[in-house]
Amino acid sequence: MARTKTIDDLNLQGKRTLVRVDFNVPLDADGTVTDVTRINAALPTIKELQSKGAKIILASHLGRPKGERNSSMSLSPVAPLLAQKLGTPVLFLEDCVGDQVKSAVDTLQDGQVALLENLRFHQGETDNDPEFAASLASLADVFVSDAFGTAHRAHASTFGVPSILSNKVSGYLIAKELEFLGEKTNTPSRPFVVIPDGWEGVDIGPLTIELYQNAISGAQTILWNGPMGVFEIDDSSKGTFAVAGTVANSSAVSIIGGGDSVKAINRSGHSENVTFMSTGGGASLEFLEGKDLPGVSILDTI
Repeated sequence: MARTKTIDDLNLQGKRTLVRVDFNVPLDADGTVTDVTRINAALPTIKELQSKGAKIILASHLGRPKGERNSSMSLSPVAPLLAQKLGTPVLFLEDCVGDQVKSAVDTLQDGQVALLENLRFHQGETDNDPEFAASLASLADVFVSDAFGTAHRAHASTFGVPSILSNKVSGYLIAKELEFLGEKTNTPSRPFVVIPDGWEGVDIGPLTIELYQNAISGAQTILWNGPMGVFEIDDSSKGTFAVAGTVANSSAVSIIGGGDSVKAINRSGHSENVTFMSTGGGASLEFLEGKDLPGVSILDTI
């Protein structure tokens, strides 16, 4: 089976490297980032690119501004937070395309990081408009895909740009997604437990909790996609949190399938004890179903 190339397969010294990250983070009324999970997930790739001497241009969307500039969905609050985590300055650019953006990108030094403004301030992003994709692509020599949560969308920044650039590889985050959602579920260590289709409820009771716990206790690989009920309500959280604890305390390879499952494992307090948490919601499901993800299939392979 062909392997998707990663940033480890390229010499990136001095290369303008456009990285599609997922900084679609929650903001409070004051514009403060309230959950840094997605920012933290991007750090290994960004730090490695810095060590390789790449000129790093980060691109992301935030929310659904529907092609119009909306200050409440600006990525500007992310820049100082990211700079703090990297320990280096992050240049925030007030747009993602145009002459001023290109001029600013051309001044980047090796290892320096710039963050573009919200891609979805332009309708061309979600429309995969050829002109918008070409404008983004003109900023870079290399494309790095590291936003698994948007990999199932054929948008300009996930599909249009890598269609233009000759070098397009994955970052460490997508590489881990492909490893855990692909390799480790295609050929799992068995028994392999997966929570049956066609049911929905607000919680599970003590007998069902025990049944799940017994099944999980004998597993070597666990894929958990979907909480047991409406865990956001205390009275309906017991089943979800009990299963979360059992999964986390298991010696099995434990894979959390993104979206609400990740929220549940975080809220349960067991997130540090699972093997892997996917950053994709819909993307995780489509990938597990065997569907092609445009943002992955377009990347170079070996």
